[in-house]
Amino acid sequence: MSGRDCIAVAATGSGKTLGFVLPMLRHIKDQPPVESGDGPIGLVMAPTRELVQQIHSDIKKFAKSLSIRSVAVYGGSGVSQQISELRRGTEIIVCTPGRMIDILCTNSGRVTNLQRVTFLVMDEADRMFDMGFEPQITRIIQNIRPDRQTVLFSATFPRQVEVLARRVLNKPVEIQAGGRSVVNKDITQFVEIKFGREGVELVVNFDAPNHYEEYVHRVGRTGRAGRKGCAVTFVSEDDAKYAPDLVKALERSEQVVPDGLKAMADGFMERESSEGGAKKEDGIEEEDKSELEDENGGGEISQQKQEATMVVAAMLRGCARPQQQHYEAELEINDFPQNARWKVTRRETLGSISDWSGAAITTRGQFFTPGRSPGPGERKLYLFVEGPSEESVKAAKGELMRVVNDVTNQALSFPGRSQHGRYSVL
Repeated sequence: MSGRDCIAVAATGSGKTLGFVLPMLRHIKDQPPVESGDGPIGLVMAPTRELVQQIHSDIKKFAKSLSIRSVAVYGGSGVSQQISELRRGTEIIVCTPGRMIDILCTNSGRVTNLQRVTFLVMDEADRMFDMGFEPQITRIIQNIRPDRQTVLFSATFPRQVEVLARRVLNKPVEIQAGGRSVVNKDITQFVEIKFGREGVELVVNFDAPNHYEEYVHRVGRTGRAGRKGCAVTFVSEDDAKYAPDLVKALERSEQVVPDGLKAMADGFMERESSEGGAKKEDGIEEEDKSELEDENGGGEISQQKQEATMVVAAMLRGCARPQQQHYEAELEINDFPQNARWKVTRRETLGSISDWSGAAITTRGQFFTPGRSPGPGERKLYLFVEGPSEESVKAAKGELMRVVNDVTNQALSFPGRSQHGRYSVL
């Protein structure tokens, strides 16, 4: 509340969101009103779409009575609708770093800007680093005025986060609730050795698998060696693009397809086949789409169609679907350091890059130790990128290369090591 830069370390679920929302609202009310063409005063960055939605929902509960507006900006949702909301003006933007950069670059930067941001929040900073968002975070911070209040919230405080804090915060006060980098003591934790039990009896997919093969792999953890198993998958209306995969999996295994799931899949297929999904979204001006196309060389299409095309191209081979354009690229990662391979193949990293680029990314091949060569029909470890447009594939591959390079350079730049011989992917 005093305006100091702040580092807050506390366990998840301890009220960190309210800890930065209330000072931010007070800060905004003390600033001149946002006028036409102004960007936001408060900017909140978070690592995932789900967290952005949660923070946005919490902010609205308090901001409405103060006549303060908030807009959520994240991948996996219609970019045209987000652009439309930003153009109407807002005091707060809650965003994922990748989508925020996309918005700032759209239409030559005329959608919004960061010139009035004087309250910056990085929530779950440890997860943002873990998911490879450091380059995007740095790019955004470089475009924010230095006379700002910056607060960093995290459940843990690893060295990478500490380095960022020292770089972008000005003499911060550190607030620590409980131990640093410890699990909330209110969580009862169980750890079991996987092979200590003969088989898994239940698999729960709280998040719907994003393609058919992943679903088969997940549910296949149970029902092994002739034993019976049970798999439960939760699906919401937001998961309609995955419904055709689930229907196919149930039908192929001679299971009963719930009526609601079948209707969701049929509705999704019908929307995609109707004029290529080119219908205008409700409340979105046509110029929003045309300007986005201008910025991306005409390769941008509606988010709904883009997601569907990604699913079609990457996952639904064998289903009768309309033929659409398809672009591919590969990035071999076998010979990079272990930390770089581990980082770039993590599900969180691949998921976040897929969200904002619209491309599907899968890990293929296998790891070969130095001196060992692949045999006939074998491939070294690589990432396969495919998407509905050349731009989406290039964007995904570029971000993958950036993650690999960042981790590799960190591994090669420890004190005392010569900088000669460092390599990078161009």
